[in-house]
Amino acid sequence: MRRSVSMNTTATVLQARLGRYQIALVGMNTFLLVVGISMSFFGLLLISSYHMVRLSFLSEWLYIFPMTISSLGCLTFFLSIMGIMATASKNRYVLLVYACLMACLVIPQFFSTYAAIRAKEDTDEGGFIKNDRVALMHKHILKAFEENNNEALETWDIIQEDLRCCGDGSSGSVHGYQYWRKAAGNLSLDLRESCCVKVNGKSSHKCDWRNFFKDTESRLLNSNSRKDDIDAEIYRTGCLTVLDSIYQDEVVPYLQPFFMMASILVAVFEIATVAIAIGYVAVLKRREEKYGYAGENGQNDTPF
Repeated sequence: MRRSVSMNTTATVLQARLGRYQIALVGMNTFLLVVGISMSFFGLLLISSYHMVRLSFLSEWLYIFPMTISSLGCLTFFLSIMGIMATASKNRYVLLVYACLMACLVIPQFFSTYAAIRAKEDTDEGGFIKNDRVALMHKHILKAFEENNNEALETWDIIQEDLRCCGDGSSGSVHGYQYWRKAAGNLSLDLRESCCVKVNGKSSHKCDWRNFFKDTESRLLNSNSRKDDIDAEIYRTGCLTVLDSIYQDEVVPYLQPFFMMASILVAVFEIATVAIAIGYVAVLKRREEKYGYAGENGQNDTPF
């Protein structure tokens, strides 16, 4: 009788522990699922809307940072689903694999914090309009012309069309369209078509981008030429100037301190999730050693 009571008491304790571990793991993995989606979305936003990857010629961290958080977001998302399924099925072998994989995400998560710091340093405090960054942009475009790299030129065209800017821009001048006159290393007569104002998705008929620089005198603001700067429907503000303004207002404030703090907290949360998963595996193993799998020895499986 006493043995039966003791066994029932132990079984009840184990079931209670299993229930707590399951609830904790499902809850934590649900949170990490949301984190994974958020990280992936943030990374894709930086890549698509803020052109980070396209600007990697200015700094390698503008490529490393968004790609890192996008990859981490996807991995966190899928591992969270794996954790929820393993917890629900009470499969301790899958849980061990899940715990190991989740533990492997901790170091990359801390690395993303470092990458955010480096990306912030390269874009903060007028990072885009500093002389060395302007020189890098000039070198990149010149190399594209020399090697006939249309992909690099088309990538810059995408930036110009999306941000409605043209050319370079610098700390000394916000205008950048004149840059295209010497972008290829010699005097060019053509402006990039991507500098034209778009009307119904097409370049304005008032944007004579071909031979735009043919008549130097017509570029003067006091000229009455049909193609002068006042009448020509082109974007005049330099892209580096626009990028600097956008990053200062919309990107840098989120990199520090919000993303850095959130990234560290997520890493700590992942460590806690791994610890709970291992604890859950230990309880499952103890139940198996005492009673076998669910339903054996007259013990009902945990209701969770």
